[in-house]
Amino acid sequence: MRHDEEHDNYLDKRRSRKTFIGYFFKFVYVILIIAIASLIFIYRKSLLQLWVDHPVLILSSILIGATYINVQAYNFLQLLEHTESFNFFEVVRVWSLTSLANYLGPFQPGLLVRFGFFKTYNISVLKTAKTTLRQIQLNILTGMFLASIALIFGFQNSTVRTFGILLFSFLIILPIILRVIRYIFESLIKDERFRHFYSNWAQDLLTIPPFTKFYLFFIQHSIMALLVFIVYNTFTSNFSIFESFLVGILTTLSTLLAIAPNNLGIQEVIFSQISVLKGMETPEAIGIALIFRITQIGGCVLCLALAKVSLKLRRTGTISNE
Repeated sequence: MRHDEEHDNYLDKRRSRKTFIGYFFKFVYVILIIAIASLIFIYRKSLLQLWVDHPVLILSSILIGATYINVQAYNFLQLLEHTESFNFFEVVRVWSLTSLANYLGPFQPGLLVRFGFFKTYNISVLKTAKTTLRQIQLNILTGMFLASIALIFGFQNSTVRTFGILLFSFLIILPIILRVIRYIFESLIKDERFRHFYSNWAQDLLTIPPFTKFYLFFIQHSIMALLVFIVYNTFTSNFSIFESFLVGILTTLSTLLAIAPNNLGIQEVIFSQISVLKGMETPEAIGIALIFRITQIGGCVLCLALAKVSLKLRRTGTISNE
């Protein structure tokens, strides 16, 4: 009897969490509609001119942005080691909502959407947070490696190439540095609180994972580099693939800090400043920054639409089978 009561309580709590997340998703949808409507109104003339001049570029950029979101979601599931436990399109939907919810405040508040979603599947917030940190770590390490390669082989300036060599050398000795830090924690630190922190949070992050954990992040950065390459080479002919990797990595890593809501303003400054440095006029620089923001929001909206259609078709198929 007691076991039945505990089971009923567990089901009630789970239903309550699902209800909360459902209301939160609806709230995010409303915020999304308001944000998009506001942006369209404010930049209506510039956006209309962009659509007129570059419709194929914007549509293809949104498709690339949606692909990027799918790869991010799959990366996380691989690290979580629960790939078979979820419908992939549900996770893609959560990833899109996370990105859109990040517009609500600095330091990625949309992560609460992700934590809440996985919590409903009995995956602890601790495990989701640790996997998120692992994803950030692999993102940074992969980005640093690709940036060092781009600096070494993509530029003639000796100072730039030297910096690339130093960065690459740092990555080579990084496993040794991490091993020393692990030794300090394991051997020298006796305080139970520090050892608890080490075992729960720091141990995995102080270990370089095998290459099998990295390859999807190479794909992720390559997708972003492809997007940067296509957009910039629409406006100028002297933007190399090495520069595309650097700009893409810089933008990706800046979003990890997210001191502004979804990097709003910071991302635009990065793209606009690079455009000016490449000799473009101010209207073109603003246009490029807007294209990348449209790509981000449009990619999320496209993923949400595709996920909704896929989940609806799956439910319809399940009902018909029964």
